[in-house]
Order: sequence, then C-alpha cells, then structure tokens
Amino acid sequence: MVTIHWRNTVFASREDLIGISRILHLKSPGVVFITGVVLSNGMVLTLRILTEGRFYDYSLASLPGDALISLELACVAGYLRSPGIRSGLHGSRTWHAVTLGTWLAMGGVLHVIAVQKRGGMETAANTYHNLAVVPLFGYAVLSTAPLLWAMKSRRAGGWAVACLVGWVTLLVIDIQLGNLSRNTPES
Repeated sequence: MVTIHWRNTVFASREDLIGISRILHLKSPGVVFITGVVLSNGMVLTLRILTEGRFYDYSLASLPGDALISLELACVAGYLRSPGIRSGLHGSRTWHAVTLGTWLAMGGVLHVIAVQKRGGMETAANTYHNLAVVPLFGYAVLSTAPLLWAMKSRRAGGWAVACLVGWVTLLVIDIQLGNLSRNTPES
C-alpha cells in the first residue's frame, strides 16, 4: 500500500485495485463526473459543431444518458475511496480483460452496423461515440458492477443504481422511438 499526499488529504493507494477501479479510486468523484461528461457529451458536441456546423443529439441515452453514467462512475469513485473495501471480482485481471475486450468488440460492432445502415457514411461524432465512449463507459460500468452489491446499503450505491436504471430507461425509450437510427444531420 502506498500513501499519497495530495492537497492536504492523505489516503492510501490500493495496490490490489486494477483497471478502471484503480483509476476511479485515485480520482475524486467530482473529477470523475466532469471528465466523463467532457469525454462523452463534450466531445460529441465539439465534433458535431466542428464537422457538421451544429449540435444535435436525438439519443436520450447519449444526452443526458452519458451524464448519468458519469454520475454513476463518480458514485463508484467515492465508494472506492472509503476504507475497508475488499477486493472481489472487480479486482480480477481476468474480469477486467474479458470486460474490456467485450466492450471494445461491442463498440466496433455498433460502428460497423451504423456504417452499413448509412451506406458507408457516418458522422465523426457518431464514430467517436461508438468507438471511444461506448467501450470506455461500458467497460467502466460493467467492470465495477460487482461493487454495486457492496454499496447497496450506502447512499452512493442507491444513487449509482438509480443512474444506471435511468440510463437503461432512456435507452429503452430510444429503441422504442427509433432515436438511435436518427442521429444524423438529415434526421
């Protein structure tokens, strides 16, 4: 265990945490939330304005959904900073490798499907979202999901689960309304 001194705060760096769990443990919940929003909604907004001249996002699972995922990860980050956390499945290298590989493949498959549906044309923002945001958030959420059971008696756990339920609800609405296939400038 390594002790880190940062801005008059002393906390122990957990050597047993790996992957996204270790990164979340080392960052404050506020930094995790802001970073998540910037890497998802902020980059999509920037790419849409730079490459298409305007901002739009028909997918509710993307906006505000990605902000809900960022908030869920901030809750997990707060929990990982509390004392007495035991390493479980989220501390397994195999778990992280399989989860990361699955979500990288999922992002690639989503992108291939999107390109095929649009006759080889895809926006820079949609490409970024499929190949960067989907794998990153999918990996981060799924690889830390075992922690949600440990968190359920804590307020942060309730918020984390509520954020995930909110995101899934928005995704179901998107699927029912056909929003996922409308995310192009012509729509």
